[in-house]
Amino acid sequence: MIGVGEEFNLSQTPKVVVLCPIYNDAWTLHRFLSVASTFADHIVVADQASTDGSQAICREFPKVILLDCPSDSLKTRRLLLVNEARKIEGPRLLLAIDADEILSSNLMTSIEWQTVLSSPPGTIIAITRFELWKTPLYYKPLTLVDRDRWLIFGFMDDGSEYDPGEGGTGAHGRVFPRYRLIETAGKRVLQLNEIVMLHYQFTDFQRAQSKCRWYLCLERSNDPERNPTQLHRFYTQYINENLRYPLQPVPREWLLGWQERSIDVTTVHRERYYWYDWEVLRMFEQYGERMFRHEDVWYVNWEAVRQAGLEMGIPDLPERPVKDPRTKWEKYLTALCRRTQNTRWQRPADFFLRLMGR
Repeated sequence: MIGVGEEFNLSQTPKVVVLCPIYNDAWTLHRFLSVASTFADHIVVADQASTDGSQAICREFPKVILLDCPSDSLKTRRLLLVNEARKIEGPRLLLAIDADEILSSNLMTSIEWQTVLSSPPGTIIAITRFELWKTPLYYKPLTLVDRDRWLIFGFMDDGSEYDPGEGGTGAHGRVFPRYRLIETAGKRVLQLNEIVMLHYQFTDFQRAQSKCRWYLCLERSNDPERNPTQLHRFYTQYINENLRYPLQPVPREWLLGWQERSIDVTTVHRERYYWYDWEVLRMFEQYGERMFRHEDVWYVNWEAVRQAGLEMGIPDLPERPVKDPRTKWEKYLTALCRRTQNTRWQRPADFFLRLMGR
C-alpha cells in the first residue's frame, strides 16, 4: 500500500491502454497525448481520415498505436479500438478518453488510482466529467442539463465478449456519452471521486459553436424528416447561454502535476475559421440552403465566410453566393426556439412549435 502523495510503480500493475478516436483534433491532440503518455502503457488511436495533421502529431509519441478507421460508424470505431487493445498481452485496463479530454493530474498521487489498478477483472470504472468553460482555469458546475454525473469510461478487461451496440440514430448513437465501453448490468462499478475528467471542448467557445452548427446540418442531411425543435434542443443545450453558470475555479491539484511535467494544459489555440465551417458550406452547395432553413445556423454571415474561404484557397466551396433561405416566420420560430432554450418557457414553447409543425 502506498502513502498519500507517493507515486507508485506502474510496471507492477496491469497495462493501461487508452482508447481514443480522432478526427481533425490537431488543436488539442498534443496536450491529450502528452498527458496520456504519463500514465498509459499504450494509446490506441483510431483516425477517421483527418486532414489537419493529426496523424503526424500521433507519430511523435512512441506509445501511440495509430489505426485507420475509414468508417464513421460508432460501433465500428469502438470495435476497432477494443479489438486492437486486446492484442496486447497480459492484464489490461481499458480507458476510453476523447482527444479533447484529460484526466486530472492528482491521479499520479491518489490512492484512488491504485484502487483502479488493483481492481479485479470485469470492474467498470466511472468518472465525473467537468466542462472547462471558455478558459481552462474555470469549470461549469454540474446542472440539470447534464444527464448523468457518472461517465462509464474504464474497464478492467476480463476478455468477455464486447458488444458496443448498434448506435441508434444520429451522429452520437444510442450509448453516447454515458457508456463508452461496457454497460453496467451485472458488473462491479468503481466510482472515482478524487480523480476527474476535464473536457476542453468549450474552452474555445467559437469552436464549440462552429461544431454545433456542423452537427445540426449533418443531422439534417442524414435525416431530412427529423424534428427540428428536438434537434435544436439536443445540440444547442450546452452552447446556449440563457443559463448563467456560477463558474468555479479549477482546483490547483487538477492541473499542477501536468504543468510540473512541462505539459501545457492552459493554452487554447483559437482560429478565425474552423474546418466545420467549410463542411457546412459544402453541405449548402450539395443540398441547397433551403434544406437547412430550420437549423439555428444563420446568425453567421455565410457569404463572408465563403469569400474568406475562397481567398484562402479552401476547395469545393460554393461558387455562387450563399443567402439566408428563411422567411420572416421561419426566422421568428428559430428565434423562439433559441430564446426559450434552458428556460422555464421551453416546454410551452415546444408545445407551440409542435402546433406550427416544428
